[in-house]
Amino acid sequence: MADVQLISERDKSVYWIVVGDGDWLISNVYNNAYNDTPTRSYYSCLYRRARERGEINWPHDTFRPNGEHWTINKVGKPAKVGTWKAKDLQKASLFHQGLAALNRGDYSTAALKLRPLAEQGHAKAQYNLGSMYRTGQGMPQDYAQAATWYRKAAEQGHAKAQHSLGVMYARGEGVPQDDAAAMKWYRKAAEQDVTLAQYNLGQMYRTGQGMPQDYAQAATWYRKAAEQGHAKAQYNLGVMYQNGLGVPKDYAKAATWFKKAADQGVVVAQNRLGLQYRTGQGVPQNNVEAIKWWHKAAKQGDTTAMSNLGGLHRWGGKGVPQNYVLAYKWLSVAANWGHTTAKYDREEITDKMTAAQIFEAQKMAREWSRKHKKVK
Repeated sequence: MADVQLISERDKSVYWIVVGDGDWLISNVYNNAYNDTPTRSYYSCLYRRARERGEINWPHDTFRPNGEHWTINKVGKPAKVGTWKAKDLQKASLFHQGLAALNRGDYSTAALKLRPLAEQGHAKAQYNLGSMYRTGQGMPQDYAQAATWYRKAAEQGHAKAQHSLGVMYARGEGVPQDDAAAMKWYRKAAEQDVTLAQYNLGQMYRTGQGMPQDYAQAATWYRKAAEQGHAKAQYNLGVMYQNGLGVPKDYAKAATWFKKAADQGVVVAQNRLGLQYRTGQGVPQNNVEAIKWWHKAAKQGDTTAMSNLGGLHRWGGKGVPQNYVLAYKWLSVAANWGHTTAKYDREEITDKMTAAQIFEAQKMAREWSRKHKKVK
């Protein structure tokens, strides 16, 4: 949003307007100012200085709202000509001040600035005030008030407010729990490309929460979120392809989406991708790649990945020689961290190991566990 900043106390007609996608240089020059040589010279100097810094790259545009003469320059792009009113600039400045206060943790000032705007119908102020009530920032947490302000903003088309209101209906926070209402608001936000809303809508279709289960619709909305980089949507879309749910079964596409999610640290995606490399499902069989992805998952505490590592080292395979010490190590860690069958697998290889090998494997398991935090 805009922040109206006076450039100079000398000439109160020249302002910078800082907006989300760049700066505007605005000069409010009354007609008689054209005959005022000092004012005109000062503005010309200011404009020239900005041009020299490369901050203004286009000729100025002018228009006359309310009988005043305004000169507007957009940094880096041609100016957009529109009708500006003083009260609009004041609202923009007030909102920016409120948002800045919110971002620096000055919640009382934020509420002081945002509430009057919200009461006047300012959608972004309504959304931010709702978020303050929801989280209890600067005021007692009040889900009902949060829902009230989210609704006001949502009804004006504010996409994030629509999603937040959907979440509150899904959870029954401040409003009666209502899956149909949650879906309604998720859909409105999703159609405005709110990634989380697209993912949540996909979840509702996949699970049949509040509606008939529809895997095709789930895959559609997961894809929209996945293409915007949502990691869990990428993983879930991979699962849909792997199992042929709502889309034709395609192991290669499953691996593609698992890889995207795995690269973002989704542990179940890392484990599944490792398994695909181990079996050659949708990707060339590659035990080294399997170990790579299982290691990543194991570091995040995934006991299935630990057990898989133990199994691969136990039996060996192309590029990975059989190694009972490493197998025992990983099966021990998996068992100690709660994997239900790892201890039985470990017992099966104990008779094939020397006492020295067992001692070494136990030591390696302890050292690995000390270096990595157990995920509860």
